[in-house]
Amino acid sequence: MASTIGKVRAVFTASTSGLTAGVNSAAASMRRMEASVASLRGPLNSLVAIQGAQLFGSIASTVSSYAQSLAGLVVSTTEAVSSQNDLASRLGLTYAELSGLTLAGSMVGVSMDQIGGAMTRAQVAFSRAAGGSATAQAAFARLGLSVEDLNGLSAEQQFEAIAQAISQLPTEAERASAAVGIFGRAGAELLPLFAGGAAGIQAARPEADRFGLSLTNAQ
Repeated sequence: MASTIGKVRAVFTASTSGLTAGVNSAAASMRRMEASVASLRGPLNSLVAIQGAQLFGSIASTVSSYAQSLAGLVVSTTEAVSSQNDLASRLGLTYAELSGLTLAGSMVGVSMDQIGGAMTRAQVAFSRAAGGSATAQAAFARLGLSVEDLNGLSAEQQFEAIAQAISQLPTEAERASAAVGIFGRAGAELLPLFAGGAAGIQAARPEADRFGLSLTNAQ
């Protein structure tokens, strides 16, 4: 009986020792794993910080790019408005009047520069006619216009009167010849603009207002 109890004690002691050793081994493994995780924490935090900085940098770069694009748009728009306002002043027009003419021209493929050049030539022709030039007076007479008819009209009204007179000529050849007589060689390029006469040009003015293309001089 005593020997049996001794054997049981021996087996139990061995088992307990094995269990303790296993627990101690597992604990050691857990401590090593914890140390490994701790050693990774610093690099992981650094990586997260780097990625965050890169993301912020990307966002900042995108915002900066959009800001620069917006600034460029504002500058280019301001320059365009300023240039058009200068042209209107040289032609004796308001900005809104030139905007209406520009829109009317754009609908038929005539540019603002072409309109500006044409109006300048028309004013020169009128000035010569008023100064007694027989050639200039004959050019207006072909349209049924005289210095007296145009005198006292604004630059826009003179242009519309000429457009109306050209539109009423019976043939394309006569309209082209009359346009060249007033506006020079570029006059033929303006014929699409003159096709609707003064009414066609005037109709573009409210459209320019509706689309926000017209500004007052104060604006």
